[in-house]
Order: sequence, then C-alpha cells, then structure tokens
Amino acid sequence: MSQEDRPQDARRQLEALMDALNARDFESRTEFVDPAVSFRSVLGATEGEAEYTGIDGYRKWAEKVDAVFEDWHQEVVDFREVGDSQTVAVLHTTGRARGSGAPLATRTGNVLTWRHGKVWRNEAYSDPREALEAVGLRE
Repeated sequence: MSQEDRPQDARRQLEALMDALNARDFESRTEFVDPAVSFRSVLGATEGEAEYTGIDGYRKWAEKVDAVFEDWHQEVVDFREVGDSQTVAVLHTTGRARGSGAPLATRTGNVLTWRHGKVWRNEAYSDPREALEAVGLRE
C-alpha cells in the first residue's frame, strides 16, 4: 500500500469520525469510511457479533451499544501512525449502563487500516496494549 492510503490528516479524520459516531450521524460517516469497512468491536465480541460491515454494520453496532448504555461517548486520547496504511488509536469511552446506572469509563485500542484515504478496517481491543502489540509497537 502506498502513502496515499493513510491520509496526512488521519487523526483529524478519526476525530471527525468519532464525533459523527457520538452523534449517531451515519450519513456523514461515508466521508471517512470505505463503503466496505470492516469493524471488529469489543462489545460486539462479547455479544457474539464477530464483525460489522459497512455503514449498516455501524448502525447495527450502535443499536447494540444504545440498548446497553446511555450517554455513550468516545474520544481519541492517543494516536500513532504505523507504516503507510495503519494507525493505532486509543479511545476513551464513557457512558452509563441503562439497567443499573453504573458508570462506564474505559480505554480501548483500535488498529485502523486505511485505504484510499478512508478507514477500511477497524479492529478494537479491550486493552490498548494489545492494539499496540498487534502492530509491533509498545507503550
């Protein structure tokens, strides 16, 4: 893959993507993600959903999140470029469990693979160190 796969402003694009996700604005997400995007989520893995595909996959994922949590919010707190087509992002996620009201505050690691300037694959890890190790980096 060439340098043009990962955009020069990849962090800004990911932050805009997170803003759209937080707002559940799926239509504007098409600007940032490949139509065939593949997303492996930490929550999806615990719910038996191995992977989500495309914008409809993100909608399905958000429905599952919203069924369990309210006030769900994610923000990029660390971002590293890896080669020409990958980045690792650490996301801080907050929310509140719908049933119990228990607060959620956690960090996940996400390995993003970019193609033609858009996110093509997103693999989330419950521990940011696992994401870094997946691409050969350390904290």
